[in-house]
Amino acid sequence: MMRRIYFVAEGSHDVEALGRFLSSLGARRVQSIDKLDPYWSRLVPRIFPYEGDLLRRVPVPVFFQADKLSVAVHSASGISRISKITKASLANLDELPVAVGVVVDADDRSASDVWNEVLAGMSEYDFGQAPGQAGVSEPRAGVFVLPNNEGHGTLEAILLKCGEKVYPELIGSACDWIAKLDPENNSIFVTADKSKFFAKRAGKIKAVFASLASVLRPARSVQVSIQDNRWLSNTEALSIPEVAALQALVSKLMDD
Repeated sequence: MMRRIYFVAEGSHDVEALGRFLSSLGARRVQSIDKLDPYWSRLVPRIFPYEGDLLRRVPVPVFFQADKLSVAVHSASGISRISKITKASLANLDELPVAVGVVVDADDRSASDVWNEVLAGMSEYDFGQAPGQAGVSEPRAGVFVLPNNEGHGTLEAILLKCGEKVYPELIGSACDWIAKLDPENNSIFVTADKSKFFAKRAGKIKAVFASLASVLRPARSVQVSIQDNRWLSNTEALSIPEVAALQALVSKLMDD
Protein backbone atom coordinates (compact mmCIF):
# COMPACT_ATOMS: atom_id res chain seq x y z
CA MET A 1 0.00 0.00 0.00
CA MET A 2 1.33 3.43 -0.95
CA ARG A 3 2.16 5.73 1.98
CA ARG A 4 1.66 9.38 1.16
CA ILE A 5 3.26 12.15 3.22
CA TYR A 6 2.93 15.91 2.89
CA PHE A 7 5.69 18.24 4.09
CA VAL A 8 5.52 22.00 4.15
CA ALA A 9 8.74 23.94 4.67
CA GLU A 10 9.37 27.62 5.28
CA GLY A 11 11.60 28.04 2.23
CA SER A 12 13.27 26.42 -0.76
CA HIS A 13 16.50 25.61 1.12
CA ASP A 14 14.52 23.61 3.67
CA VAL A 15 12.80 21.79 0.81
CA GLU A 16 16.16 20.67 -0.58
CA ALA A 17 17.38 19.53 2.85
CA LEU A 18 14.28 17.35 3.19
CA GLY A 19 14.89 16.12 -0.33
CA ARG A 20 18.33 14.84 0.64
CA PHE A 21 16.84 12.80 3.49
CA LEU A 22 14.14 11.41 1.21
CA SER A 23 16.75 10.47 -1.37
CA SER A 24 18.68 8.56 1.30
CA LEU A 25 15.51 6.55 1.92
CA GLY A 26 15.35 5.57 -1.75
CA ALA A 27 12.82 8.16 -2.93
CA ARG A 28 13.57 9.85 -6.24
CA ARG A 29 12.58 13.32 -7.36
CA VAL A 30 9.72 13.28 -9.86
CA GLN A 31 10.45 15.43 -12.90
CA SER A 32 7.85 14.33 -15.44
CA ILE A 33 4.17 14.86 -14.65
CA ASP A 34 3.25 11.58 -16.29
CA LYS A 35 5.33 9.84 -13.61
CA LEU A 36 3.59 11.64 -10.75
CA ASP A 37 1.30 9.76 -8.39
CA PRO A 38 -2.21 10.88 -9.49
CA TYR A 39 -3.06 11.46 -5.81
CA TRP A 40 -1.07 14.73 -5.95
CA SER A 41 -2.25 15.97 -9.35
CA ARG A 42 -4.51 18.69 -7.94
CA LEU A 43 -1.49 20.34 -6.31
CA VAL A 44 0.01 21.08 -9.72
CA PRO A 45 -1.20 24.46 -11.06
CA ARG A 46 -2.51 24.24 -14.62
CA ILE A 47 -2.50 27.95 -15.45
CA PHE A 48 0.43 30.28 -16.04
CA PRO A 49 1.00 32.98 -15.01
CA TYR A 50 -0.18 31.95 -11.56
CA GLU A 51 -2.84 34.39 -10.33
CA GLY A 52 -1.87 36.66 -13.23
CA ASP A 53 1.60 37.46 -11.85
CA LEU A 54 4.33 36.94 -14.48
CA LEU A 55 7.12 37.28 -11.89
CA ARG A 56 5.70 34.90 -9.31
CA ARG A 57 7.15 31.42 -9.05
CA VAL A 58 4.52 28.77 -9.72
CA PRO A 59 3.88 27.26 -6.25
CA VAL A 60 4.16 23.60 -7.13
CA PRO A 61 5.57 21.17 -4.55
CA VAL A 62 8.65 19.06 -5.17
CA PHE A 63 7.60 15.41 -5.37
CA PHE A 64 9.53 12.28 -4.39
CA GLN A 65 8.55 8.66 -4.96
CA ALA A 66 9.73 5.18 -4.09
CA ASP A 67 8.02 1.81 -4.51
CA LYS A 68 5.60 2.31 -1.60
CA LEU A 69 6.25 5.93 -0.74
CA SER A 70 4.95 9.14 -2.30
CA VAL A 71 5.90 12.52 -0.83
CA ALA A 72 5.10 16.15 -1.62
CA VAL A 73 7.39 18.85 -0.17
CA HIS A 74 5.91 22.33 -0.45
CA SER A 75 7.72 25.64 0.08
CA ALA A 76 5.47 28.14 1.86
CA SER A 77 7.86 31.06 1.23
CA GLY A 78 7.53 32.24 4.82
CA ILE A 79 6.23 31.04 8.17
CA SER A 80 3.11 33.21 7.94
CA ARG A 81 1.96 31.22 4.89
CA ILE A 82 2.51 27.72 6.27
CA SER A 83 -1.01 27.29 7.62
CA LYS A 84 -2.67 28.70 4.51
CA ILE A 85 -0.60 26.59 2.09
CA THR A 86 -1.12 23.40 4.10
CA LYS A 87 -4.87 23.82 4.50
CA ALA A 88 -5.40 24.73 0.85
CA SER A 89 -3.27 21.82 -0.36
CA LEU A 90 -4.84 19.16 1.85
CA ALA A 91 -8.35 20.41 1.06
CA ASN A 92 -7.61 19.69 -2.62
CA LEU A 93 -6.80 16.04 -2.00
CA ASP A 94 -9.40 13.27 -2.13
CA GLU A 95 -8.18 11.99 1.24
CA LEU A 96 -5.63 13.08 3.82
CA PRO A 97 -2.05 11.78 3.63
CA VAL A 98 -0.89 9.49 6.43
CA ALA A 99 1.45 12.15 7.80
CA VAL A 100 2.00 15.91 7.74
CA GLY A 101 5.38 17.46 8.55
CA VAL A 102 6.41 21.08 9.01
CA VAL A 103 9.99 22.40 8.88
CA VAL A 104 10.58 26.01 9.87
CA ASP A 105 13.46 28.25 11.01
CA ALA A 106 13.56 29.72 14.49
CA ASP A 107 15.44 32.76 13.15
CA ASP A 108 15.71 35.28 16.02
CA ARG A 109 12.88 33.77 18.07
CA SER A 110 12.65 30.89 20.52
CA ALA A 111 11.73 27.49 19.11
CA SER A 112 8.72 27.29 21.41
CA ASP A 113 7.34 30.61 20.13
CA VAL A 114 7.69 29.47 16.52
CA TRP A 115 6.14 26.08 17.34
CA ASN A 116 3.17 27.74 19.03
CA GLU A 117 2.66 29.99 16.00
CA VAL A 118 2.49 26.97 13.71
CA LEU A 119 0.09 25.18 16.07
CA ALA A 120 -2.17 28.22 16.33
CA GLY A 121 -2.77 28.09 12.59
CA MET A 122 -3.26 24.31 12.41
CA SER A 123 -4.89 23.32 15.69
CA GLU A 124 -6.71 20.43 14.01
CA TYR A 125 -3.48 18.40 13.87
CA ASP A 126 -1.71 16.61 16.70
CA PHE A 127 1.90 17.81 16.59
CA GLY A 128 2.95 16.15 19.83
CA GLN A 129 3.99 17.92 23.01
CA ALA A 130 7.02 19.88 21.77
CA PRO A 131 9.02 20.79 18.65
CA GLY A 132 10.69 17.77 17.08
CA GLN A 133 8.05 15.32 18.30
CA ALA A 134 5.34 13.51 16.36
CA GLY A 135 1.76 13.27 17.53
CA VAL A 136 -0.21 10.05 17.87
CA SER A 137 -3.45 11.00 16.10
CA GLU A 138 -4.04 10.45 12.37
CA PRO A 139 -2.66 11.88 10.25
CA ARG A 140 0.60 11.69 12.14
CA ALA A 141 2.11 15.17 12.37
CA GLY A 142 5.26 16.89 13.59
CA VAL A 143 7.04 20.25 13.50
CA PHE A 144 10.82 20.65 13.41
CA VAL A 145 12.08 24.10 14.35
CA LEU A 146 15.55 24.59 12.91
CA PRO A 147 18.28 24.40 13.93
CA ASN A 148 17.64 22.20 17.01
CA ASN A 149 14.10 22.71 18.38
CA GLU A 150 15.56 24.80 21.21
CA GLY A 151 17.59 27.89 20.32
CA HIS A 152 17.42 30.53 17.62
CA GLY A 153 18.95 30.03 14.20
CA THR A 154 18.33 28.68 10.71
CA LEU A 155 19.06 25.71 8.45
CA GLU A 156 22.37 27.29 7.43
CA ALA A 157 23.69 26.89 10.99
CA ILE A 158 23.25 23.12 10.62
CA LEU A 159 24.75 23.07 7.14
CA LEU A 160 27.88 24.90 8.31
CA LYS A 161 28.36 22.27 11.02
CA CYS A 162 28.14 19.69 8.26
CA GLY A 163 30.60 21.74 6.24
CA GLU A 164 33.13 21.57 9.08
CA LYS A 165 33.14 17.81 8.51
CA VAL A 166 33.16 17.70 4.72
CA TYR A 167 34.68 21.03 3.61
CA PRO A 168 36.92 22.13 6.53
CA GLU A 169 39.38 24.11 4.41
CA LEU A 170 36.64 26.04 2.62
CA ILE A 171 34.76 26.74 5.86
CA GLY A 172 37.79 28.33 7.50
CA SER A 173 38.53 30.62 4.57
CA ALA A 174 34.92 31.70 4.12
CA CYS A 175 34.44 32.42 7.84
CA ASP A 176 37.61 34.54 7.93
CA TRP A 177 36.46 36.58 4.93
CA ILE A 178 32.86 37.16 6.06
CA ALA A 179 33.80 37.89 9.69
CA LYS A 180 35.75 40.98 8.59
CA LEU A 181 32.78 42.55 6.82
CA ASP A 182 30.95 45.29 8.70
CA PRO A 183 27.25 45.87 7.93
CA GLU A 184 27.81 49.56 8.72
CA ASN A 185 30.51 49.93 6.08
CA ASN A 186 28.97 52.40 3.65
CA SER A 187 31.45 51.59 0.91
CA ILE A 188 29.82 48.13 0.75
CA PHE A 189 26.29 48.76 1.98
CA VAL A 190 25.24 52.22 0.84
CA THR A 191 22.24 52.42 3.15
CA ALA A 192 20.84 50.56 6.16
CA ASP A 193 18.20 49.12 3.86
CA LYS A 194 20.97 47.49 1.81
CA SER A 195 22.66 45.97 4.87
CA LYS A 196 19.59 44.89 6.85
CA PHE A 197 19.75 41.22 5.84
CA PHE A 198 23.50 40.92 6.43
CA ALA A 199 23.09 42.68 9.79
CA LYS A 200 20.60 40.10 11.08
CA ARG A 201 21.74 37.55 13.67
CA ALA A 202 21.93 34.84 10.98
CA GLY A 203 23.18 37.18 8.25
CA LYS A 204 26.86 36.26 8.37
CA ILE A 205 26.07 32.55 8.73
CA LYS A 206 23.97 32.66 5.58
CA ALA A 207 26.64 34.68 3.78
CA VAL A 208 29.31 32.11 4.66
CA PHE A 209 27.14 29.28 3.39
CA ALA A 210 26.26 31.13 0.19
CA SER A 211 29.95 31.84 -0.50
CA LEU A 212 30.78 28.16 -0.07
CA ALA A 213 27.90 27.14 -2.34
CA SER A 214 29.17 29.51 -5.04
CA VAL A 215 32.57 27.78 -4.99
CA LEU A 216 31.13 24.27 -5.11
CA ARG A 217 28.62 25.13 -7.84
CA PRO A 218 29.66 28.44 -9.45
CA ALA A 219 26.77 30.51 -10.81
CA ARG A 220 24.21 28.09 -9.38
CA SER A 221 21.76 28.65 -6.54
CA VAL A 222 22.22 27.68 -2.90
CA GLN A 223 19.46 25.08 -3.16
CA VAL A 224 21.31 23.41 -6.02
CA SER A 225 24.36 23.10 -3.77
CA ILE A 226 22.27 21.50 -1.02
CA GLN A 227 20.86 19.11 -3.59
CA ASP A 228 24.11 18.18 -5.33
CA ASN A 229 26.97 18.59 -2.86
CA ARG A 230 27.96 16.63 0.25
CA TRP A 231 26.37 18.80 2.93
CA LEU A 232 23.84 16.17 3.98
CA SER A 233 25.22 12.94 2.55
CA ASN A 234 28.53 12.46 4.34
CA THR A 235 28.36 9.92 7.22
CA GLU A 236 30.05 12.28 9.66
CA ALA A 237 27.70 15.09 8.74
CA LEU A 238 24.63 12.90 9.26
CA SER A 239 25.82 12.06 12.78
CA ILE A 240 25.65 15.72 13.90
CA PRO A 241 22.91 15.88 16.59
CA GLU A 242 20.80 18.51 14.80
CA VAL A 243 20.89 16.57 11.53
CA ALA A 244 20.16 13.27 13.26
CA ALA A 245 17.18 14.81 15.07
CA LEU A 246 15.65 16.16 11.86
CA GLN A 247 16.24 12.87 10.09
CA ALA A 248 14.63 11.04 13.03
CA LEU A 249 11.43 13.11 12.76
CA VAL A 250 11.27 12.59 8.99
CA SER A 251 11.69 8.83 9.48
CA LYS A 252 9.08 8.73 12.25
CA LEU A 253 6.50 10.42 10.04
CA MET A 254 7.21 7.88 7.33
CA ASP A 255 7.13 4.75 9.47
CA ASP A 256 4.12 2.43 9.30
